[in-house]
Amino acid sequence: MYQDEKEYAGNYEIQQVVEVGRKRFVIGVDEKSEDPYMIADSRPLMGGYFYENVGVTADYLEALQEFINRQNKELEWVRSDRKERKSDGIPFDQAACLESSTDRNYKGQILVVDAAKMPPEFRVKEHQLVLRQCGFGVEPNARGRKIFGRDLWTGENVEISRYNVLGILKPQETPKWAIENARLFIAQERQKGAVR
Repeated sequence: MYQDEKEYAGNYEIQQVVEVGRKRFVIGVDEKSEDPYMIADSRPLMGGYFYENVGVTADYLEALQEFINRQNKELEWVRSDRKERKSDGIPFDQAACLESSTDRNYKGQILVVDAAKMPPEFRVKEHQLVLRQCGFGVEPNARGRKIFGRDLWTGENVEISRYNVLGILKPQETPKWAIENARLFIAQERQKGAVR
């Protein structure tokens, strides 16, 4: 989507967007609709956005309250996540990566996402580590830059750009929980492959 283009969800023009934690919340307006206010969660999808958990109403204050409630719920998740991880609050930097690893093949590696390219609430070690699974961005000289993998802290599937990767994490820098989760996720992927 180009910077000057308006964003639409169906006939609803998106007029407010707030990103909190893992989510992007929107309010859309369609003055011609019986229910002119739309609230939704959205995420990027193929050059645009996918809208889910959609609600519509004729009452703007009701829409605004729901918009705020969703943000507060995600804010509480961020707070509990910080408390659970007992983080030192310091992100990995280039020194934690193997030398010249940005020029290597990332197949099967634990990658460090550049903290500067992440939302502020996720700029900690626990949210920087991704186990690479597939994508053209695995190869250093490939035309495609996308890498698909698993967030080693949450287990969620993620999509990152090779440009946002600091490099391959040094084995001696790898936290025990990351090694354990990587083994678990690899075993899960193997099991999925055997079932198919």
